[in-house]
Amino acid sequence: MNELIGNMERLTAADLIDELDRESSKVTELVLVVCSIGGTKLISASHDQRLAKLNRFIVDGGQAIGLLGYAHKNRRVRFYARLTQELANQNWASDLLECLSAKFVKAVSERLGVRDFDMASGWVN
Repeated sequence: MNELIGNMERLTAADLIDELDRESSKVTELVLVVCSIGGTKLISASHDQRLAKLNRFIVDGGQAIGLLGYAHKNRRVRFYARLTQELANQNWASDLLECLSAKFVKAVSERLGVRDFDMASGWVN
């Protein structure tokens, strides 16, 4: 069941995983970013137990803050980042996702061995 926050509904874990699944077809790799006081966890769209993993993180105090992904085509990589709807206007969440995006870009670029990439906020249409 969705919980109402102000005038906006808080998405359930199942809603977040549904969004992760829907968006994953638009990119090469996609992760849901879950943050807590103890650190940050990434849940890959390709992970078999996405919902169970997210539920564990939420029980442990985690909150989903956004999605990070990339599209790799013709030796070029384009990175994407987007906050969850409920955090879209929260500066702290935007700053945190921006910091995590930089780490994600560095790690993926090194893993793929690419230097030609760009970053887009928002999402793939």
